[in-house]
Amino acid sequence: MADTSEQKPKCCFAPIKAKQLPCEQPVALFYGAKGFCKKHGTTVQALKAKKEHDEKVAAEAPPVVVDPPAESEKPKEDKPKEEKAKAVEEEPRQQIELEKPPRPAPRVVKRKIAPNKWGRYEDTETNILFDQHSKAAYGVQDHTTGKIMSLTQKHIELCEKYKWKYKILPEEEESDGYSSDEKPEEESEEESEKKDEDENAKEESEEEEEEEEESEDEEEEKEEESEEEEEEEESEDEEDEEEDEEDEEDEEDEEESGEDDEDEEEDEEDEEEEEEEDEEDEEGDEEEEEEDDEEEDEDDEEEDEDDEEDEKDEEDEDEEEESEDEKDEDDQSEEEEDSDEE
Repeated sequence: MADTSEQKPKCCFAPIKAKQLPCEQPVALFYGAKGFCKKHGTTVQALKAKKEHDEKVAAEAPPVVVDPPAESEKPKEDKPKEEKAKAVEEEPRQQIELEKPPRPAPRVVKRKIAPNKWGRYEDTETNILFDQHSKAAYGVQDHTTGKIMSLTQKHIELCEKYKWKYKILPEEEESDGYSSDEKPEEESEEESEKKDEDENAKEESEEEEEEEEESEDEEEEKEEESEEEEEEEESEDEEDEEEDEEDEEDEEDEEESGEDDEDEEEDEEDEEEEEEEDEEDEEGDEEEEEEDDEEEDEDDEEEDEDDEEDEKDEEDEDEEEESEDEKDEDDQSEEEEDSDEE
C-alpha cells in the first residue's frame, strides 16, 4: 500500500468536453481550496477561482486605522468670501505669457529616383521625370509609347506637396519626347557615315571571329574523331591481345587436361588391377574358409564318434558292474541259504 500522505493533490480543472478526462497533473498554483496545474493555471476556471480567493481575502482582512493628522498638518481654516475678494483686488494682476509650441520640422520624403530604360531619371511611384542637372520635375513618362507627357494638375500638386521644383514643357519639347536639357544634338552626315562604317567593320570582324570559331570547332571535332578512332584501334588491339592470351590459356588448359586424362587412365588401370587382386584374395580367403569349415566338420564328427564310443564304454562298464552286483547278490543269497540249512 502506498502512503496517501506523500501523494500530491491533483489539478481541480473540470473537463468541459464530453470525452475529455479529468486532469491528473500535480497542483502548481493554489487559490484557496482549489489548485491548478501549470497547464490549466491560465484557464477561465483558474482565473475565476483566483478572483474569488482575492475577494475573500480582502473581505476577511482587518480594517486599516488611519491616525489623525498632527497640529502642523491640520488644514487651514477657510477665510470668508469677502476677505478673499479683497485679497484678490489688492494683489496686482500678473500677465502670463504662454509659450507657443515649436513648429514641426518640414517633412523630408525620400523617393527612389533612378534612370529608366530610356535613360531618364524617373520617380518609380509617380512616373515623374527629373532633370539631372537642375533637379526639377519637367514631365511624366508614358511607358506605352515612350514619350514624355507634360505635368498635369495632379502631378503639380504632388510636386508642391513634396516641395519639388518643377517646370512645364512647351508643346515642341513634349512632342519629341526630350527635355531641353536632355535633347540630343543632331548628328552630321559625316558622323553618321563614320558610325555606319564602324558598324560595318564591327559586323565584319564579328563574322570573321565566327568563321574562325567555326573553323576551330571543326578542327576540334576532327581531332576528337581522330582520337576516338585511335582509341577504338587501341581497344581493338587490346581485345585481340586478350583473345590471343585466352587462346594460349585454352591450349595450355587442353594440354594439362590431356595429361590429366592420361593420369586418370593410369589411375583407373591401377584401380582395376587392385580390384582384381582384391577379388583373387577374396576367392583365396573363401576357399581357405571352406577348407577350414570342412576340417572343423571332420573334427566335429570325430569328436562325436569318440563321444559315442565313450558312452558305449560307459554303458558296458555299467552293465558289467550290474552283472557283478547280481553275482554278488546271488552268492550272498546262496551263502545265507547254506547257513540256514546248517
